[in-house]
Amino acid sequence: MMYVMLALFFQSAALVASKYASTRNVGINRYLCPEYLSALIFLVLQALVWQQALKKKPLNVVYPYMSIIYVIIPIISFFFFGEPITINQVIGSSVIITGIIVMYAGPSL
Repeated sequence: MMYVMLALFFQSAALVASKYASTRNVGINRYLCPEYLSALIFLVLQALVWQQALKKKPLNVVYPYMSIIYVIIPIISFFFFGEPITINQVIGSSVIITGIIVMYAGPSL
């Protein structure tokens, strides 16, 4: 599970870096700035650790955990960019977390 958590971290970091790049730069400079280049590096790292996660566990086991990104990003957006968290995001995040718990806590059919 360490590789899945690292994949989530790198994907989240890439999204935050991309947001910074889009808000601080315009035109072609957006794609040459350190924030954008770091986003690309984070995406490469995410791909590498994701491959390691898939070596250790089946895809149908690890992939649902990647949906946690939809819970993490609104929280990060709130703290880093001052974006509001809506009731719909709270309900959606609750559904995602509940879904993951139901998938792995219950007995297999």
